[in-house]
Amino acid sequence: MFLHTNISILGPISLVNSPINFFGKILATGLAMELPKLVGCHQSAFTKGRSLHDNFMLVQCTARRMHALRNPAALLKLDITKAFDSIQWPFLIEVLRRLGFGHKWLTWICGLLATSSMRIMINGRPGKPILACQGFRQGDPLSPMLFILCMEPLYALFQHASEHGLLAPLARSGMQQRVSMFADDVVVFMKPTELEAATSRVILHLFGQASGLSVNMAKSTVLPIRCSQDEIELLSTMLGCPTAPFPCKYLGLPLTLQKKNAVQLQPPVDRVGDNLPL
Repeated sequence: MFLHTNISILGPISLVNSPINFFGKILATGLAMELPKLVGCHQSAFTKGRSLHDNFMLVQCTARRMHALRNPAALLKLDITKAFDSIQWPFLIEVLRRLGFGHKWLTWICGLLATSSMRIMINGRPGKPILACQGFRQGDPLSPMLFILCMEPLYALFQHASEHGLLAPLARSGMQQRVSMFADDVVVFMKPTELEAATSRVILHLFGQASGLSVNMAKSTVLPIRCSQDEIELLSTMLGCPTAPFPCKYLGLPLTLQKKNAVQLQPPVDRVGDNLPL
């Protein structure tokens, strides 16, 4: 028997009934065809023709370039709390409307959201239905695509700040992409200055207030690149998150500032070889 005193740690079990699931699949099929046109190249999740490797290479190349140029910078890895369960529905509908979705599509999406409900099992018996008022239905093929559309305003806010001089260019040329997203895995590059740290904090706060997506800064991480100790302490204090050195894990892969040599690569090669059948 498992006893929980905090309901927030419990996760829902998805049981999507057949008619709703069938209709969701129809909408998901249509949306998947248009998604590459609606989502920028900074986002690779759930988008046809893109992969996790695209995001990893973007982040790794940017970090290594900043390191090679000896430009002080920082990589901010964000931790978004219960992302798929926290999206506010009015925010979703407004995002879809601004992306050009028509009245019929918005009505269909609202209809699907309105059917979301859950029950809490108490002593083995389901309680009364509780209507959902935020978040996405688990098991619905449409949910992941709607989520990444809701992440687009966050990218737009950072772009807007860059265009208005609140965030300085990462380099003189060749590095315009400061944000990388793979679903709710978000990385932001910034300069180690008080202005950029404050601007980033305000952007995350505004986005969280509008969307319902709260960034847990205590679980987020700043990774400095060519920063002095004073700059590292400034970022940690201004952003309210811990710092960590390279190498690190990003999307499950080791992220380093320098290419590994043959000696460093030999141990993982040996481990793979040991697991191969003779």
